[in-house]
Amino acid sequence: PPRQAVVGISSSLWPRCASATSARGRNEDRPNGPVVLCFSRKVWAKLSVKELAALSRLGASVAASWRAGATTHAVAATLRRSENLMCAVCQGLHIVTPQWILASISAERWADEREHALRDGAAEATTGVVLSEALARARRRPLLRGRGVYLATSVIGDVRKAAVSVVAAAGGRLLAEPPPLAA
Repeated sequence: PPRQAVVGISSSLWPRCASATSARGRNEDRPNGPVVLCFSRKVWAKLSVKELAALSRLGASVAASWRAGATTHAVAATLRRSENLMCAVCQGLHIVTPQWILASISAERWADEREHALRDGAAEATTGVVLSEALARARRRPLLRGRGVYLATSVIGDVRKAAVSVVAAAGGRLLAEPPPLAA
C-alpha cells in the first residue's frame, strides 16, 4: 500500500533547532521558519515511516512537489534534470544528500548542509556545470530576473508545467506572445 506522508510542521521544535545550529556559527543563511523538504523520487521511495516521524519531530514538513517560496531544501542522491532539482538550483537552495537527513535525525537537530551538499562529479562533467557554483550564482542573482520567457505552443503537458515552474523559480515571467524579432 502507498505510504502517506504524516510529516507536519512543529513550530515548537524549530526555534530550538535553529538556535542550536546558529550558536555554533552554522546555518546562518537558513530562513527563520520551518524546514520544508522536497525529495527526489528515489530518495522518497527509500525513506521509512520511522525517518519521516523523526523529521516531523525536528519540525520539518514535506512537500510532495516543488512549492515556490516554501521549499527550503531539496534532497537527492544524484544530480538530475528533474523539475524539483532545477527549481532548487534556480532558487539557490540547499541541495543535500540523504546523509544530511540521517545525520540530522541522529543528532536530533539540523546538520550542517555544507557537510552534506550534493556533489555529483559524473553529472557535473556531463552537463559542464559545477552545482556549487550554479547555486552561488543563483543566490547572487536569479538567472531570469527581469526577463520574459515565451514557451512555444508546442510545449505541452508535464513539460510545460515543469518549464513554467523553472521559469518562475529563476525569477522570469511568462510571455503570452512571442517577443517581436529585432530588425
